[in-house]
Amino acid sequence: MKQVLARIIDVNFFESDYVSLTFKSPEIVAEAQPGQFVNIRVSEGPHPILRRPISIFDADEEAVCILFKVVGEGTRLLSEVRKGDYLDVIGPIGHPFKIEPAPALLVAGGAGIAPLHFLGRRLRESGFDVHLIYGVRTRKEAVAAIDLVRVSTRLTIVTEDGSLGERGLATDFINKKTLGDRAVYACGPEPMLAALQTKLAAMGKSAQFSLESRMACGAGACQGCAIATQSGYQRVCADGPVFDSDKILKWSDGA
Repeated sequence: MKQVLARIIDVNFFESDYVSLTFKSPEIVAEAQPGQFVNIRVSEGPHPILRRPISIFDADEEAVCILFKVVGEGTRLLSEVRKGDYLDVIGPIGHPFKIEPAPALLVAGGAGIAPLHFLGRRLRESGFDVHLIYGVRTRKEAVAAIDLVRVSTRLTIVTEDGSLGERGLATDFINKKTLGDRAVYACGPEPMLAALQTKLAAMGKSAQFSLESRMACGAGACQGCAIATQSGYQRVCADGPVFDSDKILKWSDGA
């Protein structure tokens, strides 16, 4: 884990308030693994005082790309940076996905596509077959769709309103046929992960979940992102963000 002052080399704005930032940091690239995140200072002023944790969308050569949705003051400030600006970044942070020697099923919901994009590329580079199911509410939110072709061998896009790809929820397309002997990896909103956890358990399967939790310190000190697991309460920032689905006992929203 490094703390760096990284220069932004690319900024892209998408529909539905999504933004991608690419910054140069060979130090972070050298250590980054799929499932990890960076913690970014979003303001030079006193507010907001807390950094914002953002999953790594990709890390290649000397650059790191992040993808996020503007949902509050912190991400709004982060969306205002421009090419040539500098970011105070700490990373990579957290325990990454454990890549299993098997074909893969990746299940992403919304901004949860970020760590799975990175994972998909690594899996494809290692020669594994990758089926990626990407669920969003509408076509406008499928911001990563074009780029996903190169990180998967089969891509299923699911929209709740049917405006692109299949209609429904990502979890609607999880069954014994799509599972097969695939290792399962997922990231997305807690309701999606809770539903996927239940569905997999009924079929005697488990997965690796990358959790998207609000964090305060991002270093494991404050316990603000703790979740209940079979090993007791664990911190998403320090003990995760990747957890085995069958080890999670309770979700923060009560699911």
